[in-house]
Amino acid sequence: MAPTFITDDERFIYDRLELERMRRAVDLLSIQNAAVSTVMNVVLLLFSRAGVIHFLPGRQGTFEHIIYGTFLVIVGVGIGPLICRLPWFTQRVRVYSAAGFHAVFMQIMVSAIVLAYAYCVGVDGFVLILLASMINLILLAGSLFQGTGSLIISLIGLNLVEVVVLLFMPAAFGFEGFTSERVLTLILALAMSQAAVAIFYYWSSSVVRNARRVADMQIAVERARQLDELKNQFISSINHELRNPIMAAITFIDVLEATGDHLDQGERLRLLQNAQQALGRLQTLVTDTLDMSTAAQQAALQAQHVTVPVAEIVRQAAQELAPTNGVLDERALHLLIPPQFTIWGDPTMLFQIFSNLFSNAVKYSAPGTAIDVTASVRTTEKDQPMAEIRVRDYGLGIPPHHIPLLFNNFVRLPRDIASPVNGNGLGLALCRAYAQAMEGTITVESSGIEGEGSTFLLTLPVPALVAA
Repeated sequence: MAPTFITDDERFIYDRLELERMRRAVDLLSIQNAAVSTVMNVVLLLFSRAGVIHFLPGRQGTFEHIIYGTFLVIVGVGIGPLICRLPWFTQRVRVYSAAGFHAVFMQIMVSAIVLAYAYCVGVDGFVLILLASMINLILLAGSLFQGTGSLIISLIGLNLVEVVVLLFMPAAFGFEGFTSERVLTLILALAMSQAAVAIFYYWSSSVVRNARRVADMQIAVERARQLDELKNQFISSINHELRNPIMAAITFIDVLEATGDHLDQGERLRLLQNAQQALGRLQTLVTDTLDMSTAAQQAALQAQHVTVPVAEIVRQAAQELAPTNGVLDERALHLLIPPQFTIWGDPTMLFQIFSNLFSNAVKYSAPGTAIDVTASVRTTEKDQPMAEIRVRDYGLGIPPHHIPLLFNNFVRLPRDIASPVNGNGLGLALCRAYAQAMEGTITVESSGIEGEGSTFLLTLPVPALVAA
């Protein structure tokens, strides 16, 4: 069972880390096991040529040919994972194929050596040691795949090798005392020990998975609590913002009603204009909140998919903010995107995303600071080219523990609710809805340290021509 996730981005991060864990395990084990197996085969060949090993009549050549053949398997153990990194493999297929190469080739190689030695030399102490060491192959399969299926298949396969070796291979010199009862007892002992190891490994892995599951549930509960707390704080704030224009309008109208007969035309007009402005602020607040809520829900249905020049949209969004927020006059906009850089998406939605990000950058950074906009193309784990657009400011930053909640509806940071900065807690939620409607994602990186600011990472598809 996978951990509990709050967002799709967290699920993506978890899957990526799990694949990276398997990839590193395969890389390390491939080098280690290929080296150990090579040394063991070389030693066996040297012992064979030096006459240390006493072969059954006429079987030394067969043994050496089999050992030479296992070198090809060793090559598979080392090169198999490299083959799986070729471009036509996706990341997931690549990692699981590499793990399969490694686990299967290791079991084939060890089984071949055991069977060859038992056939050409006979069952002796060395064979028994190898059979006992096959427990490590069970642990190898379990650690790579972490599933009951891999453990069961490894257990059955290795037990079959043990049965063939102990029942059908001849006994070496000095081991003629192996009676059928002793052989059966040894088979049972090896099978039980391997089964015990497999059961213990599965049980210990289950304990770890359950502990992780409990921890993930606790994290989910804590984040839900924080989200409710932030929403409650936002409701208090929005209640205050709604009440102010209402009370102002009521006050102006009451004054006009009480003193209207004693005021000249200009004073009455001024009071009416003040009341109208207060009601206008109220209308804007309510309209923006309702529009942004419905826009987030309808984004996926309304999204277009065309080639969009990113640099042009960035300039349009910045110029729209310039008359009111001074994003161009009071801040240095560093646009490091070539004119030909494009994405595959909706120009209106991309414009709205940049408008919200620039607006936030202006609100939470001091005049004179910079806003950096950069872009590049990277290849995902599924070998799909994606555009990565970064918008960085050098303002207050975002506390890291609030980042997982930031893209939810009606969420504002506690420091912002108590500040004069206006907001309805829907801007970043709308950015996420628009990014997902264009089959992309948006995330944020921040240390929470003032002056270091925040970096928003917008990932979107690129046009087919660029991908090709």
